Amino acid sequence: MKQNNDGSFYAFEIDSYRISYRKLPDEIRILRIKHTSRKPFSK
Repeated sequence: MKQNNDGSFYAFEIDSYRISYRKLPDEIRILRIKHTSRKPFSK
């Protein structure tokens, strides 16, 4: 989202979820919901 961002793209993280959205004058579109926690690596 860093490239070609006209300022209408946003993201935040809450409760191990990263939510990306685009804010337009007449609507807000949720683009992606991604779980951010990771399991420990074990052999």
